[in-house]
Amino acid sequence: QPGPVGRLLDVVDDVVLAFVADPRRLADLASLNHAVLRFLGVSHRRLEAVKGIAEKHHAVAAKLTGAGGGGCALVLLGDARSDGDDPLDPADVRRLVADLEANAMDCYLTDLGGPGVVCYDARPSIFATTDSADHHT
Repeated sequence: QPGPVGRLLDVVDDVVLAFVADPRRLADLASLNHAVLRFLGVSHRRLEAVKGIAEKHHAVAAKLTGAGGGGCALVLLGDARSDGDDPLDPADVRRLVADLEANAMDCYLTDLGGPGVVCYDARPSIFATTDSADHHT
């Protein structure tokens, strides 16, 4: 896609490829992705408020996410650059959630690599079909 928008969309693609190559860069890449999406005009003042509140509580990254229309953000807590050995202080998490909820924002907590966010290297077997007519390789 030619032009500035096409080049920005190429940056978004590059961010995804960089994450696949090195998931330890998640925090930096999430911040870069958010900045590009904001520049493209797909953010909203409430999403920027989530990002600001998260930063006030020392989140390592916050970015808008989703397919649009819902106003959803992903906030990364703890040291996303580490191997996960740095435990979160539950009191810090409660303070962040309380601040977001005080601003009429809903919060859903999950762990990376758990049921909420998973990165697959290949198509997971749970999506495989046993019907040979429907089987795609």
